[in-house]
Amino acid sequence: AAVHSDARRNRDLTGMGTTVVAVMLHEEVLAIAHVGDSRLYLVRNGRIDALTADHSWVAEQVKRGLMTEDEADCSSKRNIVTRALGVERVVEVELGEIPVRHGDRFLLCSDGLTRGVRPPDILRTLETADSMEDLADRLLAMANAAGGDDNTTVLLLSLFDDASSPFW
Repeated sequence: AAVHSDARRNRDLTGMGTTVVAVMLHEEVLAIAHVGDSRLYLVRNGRIDALTADHSWVAEQVKRGLMTEDEADCSSKRNIVTRALGVERVVEVELGEIPVRHGDRFLLCSDGLTRGVRPPDILRTLETADSMEDLADRLLAMANAAGGDDNTTVLLLSLFDDASSPFW
């Protein structure tokens, strides 16, 4: 409501909107809220899995079988989001919950990372870094090396196995 209201009051902000992915951990459950093309990934047992699906024009075309993933990645319409906070007065927020396990790791990120860096490359990086800060820095460097044509936000969350976990 605040983003929409500011955009209506200030002509320079007309059409302004933002994407968001947010989580809340409560005991053994992770609650997820998602709008747009920012993403949430789960890293568990040597795998990386997307827990959100983009709200974008190209993602809808891929889902309908009208476009391949490769075509979507190259499309001139890949920046068109179908849901964003603030563009309309009301937006449908996708909500979900998943049970979590000790040792689970989560990556919340903007499309600035995922536009140029593939999940397998993200996973390899997550498995080799020395610290959480190093991980974030490496992921940002990878996004920039892949073109860096969009802002990039990276947030890492890890559930420790025990007090002896190296840095997760």
